[in-house]
Formats: sequence, structure tokens, C-alpha cells
Amino acid sequence: MPLSHTKLDEIQKVIQNETDFDGWLLYDYRQNNEFVSEILEIPKDLFTRRFFYWIPKVGIPSKIFHAIERHIYEPVIGKDCEYRTWQELLGILSKTLSKVGRIAMEYSPQGVLPTISKVDAGTLELIKTKVSQINSSWPIAEHFIGIWDKQQMDLHREASHVLEYAFSSCWNLIRTSLDANRAINEQMVQNFILDIFKQNDCITESLPICAVQENSANPHHASSTAPIKNDALILIDMWCKKNAPNAPFADQTKVAFTSPNVPKKITSVYSIVKKAQTKAIEFCKDQFNKTISVRGSDVDDIAREHIASQGYANNFLHRTGHNIDKHLHGMATNVDNFELHDTRFLKKNTCCSIEPGIYIKGEFGIRLECNMIIHDNEIEITGQSEDEIIKI
Repeated sequence: MPLSHTKLDEIQKVIQNETDFDGWLLYDYRQNNEFVSEILEIPKDLFTRRFFYWIPKVGIPSKIFHAIERHIYEPVIGKDCEYRTWQELLGILSKTLSKVGRIAMEYSPQGVLPTISKVDAGTLELIKTKVSQINSSWPIAEHFIGIWDKQQMDLHREASHVLEYAFSSCWNLIRTSLDANRAINEQMVQNFILDIFKQNDCITESLPICAVQENSANPHHASSTAPIKNDALILIDMWCKKNAPNAPFADQTKVAFTSPNVPKKITSVYSIVKKAQTKAIEFCKDQFNKTISVRGSDVDDIAREHIASQGYANNFLHRTGHNIDKHLHGMATNVDNFELHDTRFLKKNTCCSIEPGIYIKGEFGIRLECNMIIHDNEIEITGQSEDEIIKI
């Protein structure tokens, strides 16, 4: 169902009570702005022409669409503003925004947060000729983007259970193959995981990762025919969601060693990564218990500082975590003060990954990833990482 009157009322209340904006101008062209489909709840694959949706802080919205796409926007609440030519479009925009000063759009000053920067520079220049100021829409959108309901939380837990089953099945497959002297390689494990997803009515956005020994030092390794042998480290990173409307992803990474005697360096690095993950989670628990809001950047700092204190600052190559929703990498707050300076707060009823890692080129890499759901002043962890490296 498209945007409801109830949701529209909620959006306008947020604009009125939490911002000094005159309204929110949503814009999309050829599916460049996922916020439009998320907020208006219409299929994004239908957009082919420029579309604007003006939500004033008070009053009826205006939907500005091309004549050939009227059928797409008819169910959406608002005044129809149909154009055919570019001249007509400019005229409608001028009329719609004639008494408007400060507005919100999907814009991030200086591109600090690309996940919320969806409007192209040319369109921003155009709108700046009609209003006095354009601000980031995130203070409004954060109330509606990446927020889970109870059903979505249950679907996430189901997907998480599938991942946990897939991990144990993978370790068993590898061990039995090695014991029987049967060939086993990264791609075979990858295909095995995909079969498990299919059997459990789960889908994924991209292929899972199975990386052996030095391949695990590449965080985005593309699984190959590299053989799996005894005395080797294996990293598996996989993600899936239930094949159901609005189902969110679960995303986990674990590592294992194919012999009982794990080299001291691997054991040491595992301990450091596990401690960094634990520190990040405990920091969130402590802050939420005190009803203190937590920024994504602050959580990243906690994990990164521990890894740096152990001499591996240059081996932690990515952010500590990302938002998770219906997309594997969602648009809400990331746990990041490394790739991006994400000062947004972790919101109630959202989920993110906590996945610190250490990567030693030419040797091995260790990443541990669990998921953190934020409830009322408390958190829930799915896909809990083991205290010690798995031995298979």
C-alpha cells in the first residue's frame, strides 16, 4: 500500500516538532533515490522520469510527475501536478515552492554520508534557485528508515538461525571431506551454502564468501577453486533473509581452523578481534542502560582503539559495522568513524552489524560478525561469536 494518511501525519508532525523546515522535497530520477520508494511505499522499478513529492509541514502534499507516469502516482496522497515538457516542470516547481524558505532533501553537506546523499548536484542547484536553504532530510527520515516491527525482528531471527545451521553444516562438510580424502574447495562450500538457503526459503543479494588462509586477508575475497586442507584457517561470511515481504537480512562471519593445534599468532589475533567486538557491544549496553544515545562513530572508536592498542591499527581495513534492513547494507546509521564520520545515533528498533577484523596480507585475516538489534534501552545479539576459534 502507498503512503497512508497516518504515516503522512507522522511525517508532518516530525517536521513541525523536530525541525525548522518548511517541508520535505523528495526527488527521484530512474531509481536513484531509494528514500522515495521507502517513504511512499511504491515499487521503485517503475520510475523512469523526474518525480518530485513536496510534503509541506502543514497541508496537502504535491506530487509532480510526467504525464506518461500518472498511473504510478495516482494512489499516492496529494495534489496532482502533471507536466509534459521541461518548461512545464520548471513552472510547476516555481509555483509549488514560491512561498517556501528552508526545505529538506536527500543531501549530505560535503558528501560526508553518501548513504543519505541521493540528489544530484544539478538538481540541488536548480532547487536552490527557488528556496533559501536546503538541509539534509535525515532528521526526518531517521524516524522511518530502517525501523523494524515485531514481524521483521522475528524474520531476522529466523534468518539468523538458518545462518547458524549453515555454519555448523559447513564445518561438518569440510571435516568429513578431509577425513575421507575428498577434494573440497572454497566454491564448493559457497555452493553448499546457497543450497541451504534455498532449502530454508531464504534469499540473498550476492554470493557468500568462503576464504582459505591468505585469501581471508582480503575482506571482499571472491571465492575460488582454492583447496581447503588440514592446518588451514577458513573464514566464512554469509548473509540471507527469509523470502517474505519486508524481511530484513541477517549477516554473520565466523572463522575456523582445520586442525586441533592452532598457531599462536592466529589464536592471538582471534582473541584481539573478539575482545574488540565485545568492547563495542558492552559499550552500547552500558550507554543504553544509562539511557544515553549512542553515535555510530563512537562505537567504531571503541573497537578500533582496542585493535590499535594491540599493534594492528593498520590491519583493520574497514568500518566496525553497517546498518541492516531489507537491504544487506541499509541507509540508517553505520558503526563507522573510519571510512565515514557517521555521527548519526543508533535508533530504537534498528539493527546493525558489529564486525571488527584484522587482515595480515599474505598470511590470514580474521573477522567476527554478529548482529545487534536495538530495543528500549537494551540490545539483542544474534549470531554471537565464539569466545575461542572454532576447531574442526
